[in-house]
Order: sequence, then C-alpha cells, then structure tokens
Amino acid sequence: MSNLREVNITQSGLSKVDLYPIIFTAMSRNQDSLEMNEIHDAVNEKLAETQQILSEQGKKSINTLISKCAKEEGYVFSYSRNNWRLTDEGSDFIEDKEEQEGVDITGPDEVKMSNNRRGTLFEKYVLGLFTRIHPNYVWFRQGRLTQHERGLDLIAKPIGESTSQYKSIGIQVKHHINEKDTIPTDYWNKFLQGCFVRRIDEAIIVTTGKLTGEQYRDAGEANIKVIEGIGEIHRLSKMYDYKTFDEFLMEFDE
Repeated sequence: MSNLREVNITQSGLSKVDLYPIIFTAMSRNQDSLEMNEIHDAVNEKLAETQQILSEQGKKSINTLISKCAKEEGYVFSYSRNNWRLTDEGSDFIEDKEEQEGVDITGPDEVKMSNNRRGTLFEKYVLGLFTRIHPNYVWFRQGRLTQHERGLDLIAKPIGESTSQYKSIGIQVKHHINEKDTIPTDYWNKFLQGCFVRRIDEAIIVTTGKLTGEQYRDAGEANIKVIEGIGEIHRLSKMYDYKTFDEFLMEFDE
C-alpha cells in the first residue's frame, strides 16, 4: 500500500452517509461485529479504490465515529474490549444495500439509496435539535423513515408533572435532495391523520423541500408549525446553539 495517499476523513470526501454503510456492511458479514482495526481495514478497502488510505488522524476520526457518534445514535454497542457490534437499528441502516446485493445498481438508484440513508440521519439530527429546543420532554422515534412511515416520525411527552406548554408534540420529518421537491400527498395525509388520532397538541412538519399550496392551507387551518428548507432549519439550529446538518454529518472529524 506504499503508493496510496494518506488522508484524513475530510480529505477523503466521506461523511456518515458514506461511512456507515461501508462499516455496517463489513460488520454484518462478520457476525455483526468487528474490532476497531478491522473497521479501519474496511474503510481502507473502499479508499484503495481511489488510491487512498487512512492517515493516523483518519483512524482517530473513525474511532470517534464508532465509539461516540454511532454508539450515541444507537447503531452499535461495545460487545467487549475493542469489539463493536451492530444493533438492530444498525442492521436496518444497511438493509437497502443488502436487499440489492448482486444487482448492478447505477445512476438514479444510487442517489435514491443515498437519500434514504441521509433521510434516516436527518431524522436523527432533527431529534437532537428538538431535544435541545424542548428539553423537558421525553422523545420517541416512531419507526424507520423510509419503509415504516406511521404519519409521525417523532413524538414527545412532558417529563413528570412539569408546567410544559404542550401535552404532546408530534413531528413529521422529510428529507429531499432537491429543495424544490414537495412532500408526497400520502405522507402528508398520514401526518394529518396521525396528529388527529394521537391528539397531538403541537404538530410540526420539518422538511428540506417545500409544501404545496394546498398543504400550506391545511397547515394554516390545522395550526401546524412549518419548518421548511435547509436554510430555515439551520437558522433554527443557530438560534438554539445547535450544530448544522452538515456539521452533524462530519462532526466526528477532528
């Protein structure tokens, strides 16, 4: 490997969206667990395709990615000293890739798969942001964004007998690659139904895309709070001294 260029994670151009599938897939093929040096090897195998290899700084960043980020986000846990194992949620994260194994995937399908995973991470980001905004609530994730849509992705209830403003908070999260994309009608209708069935007191839609005119009208009539576009999301994160989504995707790099 002497001809390979040593790089840190920033120089490699990889983020969580790229690294998690590489690492989690390698884990799944080794009885769902790897030691840290084996995780480095899995990343290096991918980097070798572009004549690169992890520098010592790059290895430290991967260590942080696994032992801090992936652990806190619920994708892995420490099975034994220096051994990391996938959780069920970690297995779910790579399910799209595993289902396509043996199929030649190129073009738009690659973008779709990447967006599915980015959407899952975006939901994690929104959860962290709203935990900061509403710290006196306990938050529940309602299921995977991509395949088990239940109308509401995040639901919060007040902790104890607090004097919280809302009895319940419900959030629908939708990530779009194109900021001009609108929320599909079926997602929107399930969101409205979920708010009604669960008697949500504060309903919020968070989207990197935009709403249609009819959805705006529905939101106004139902008193739904709309947070639309990555710029508005980042403005909100700045207001509450929280990282941006881009920083969330690269926060492990030192």
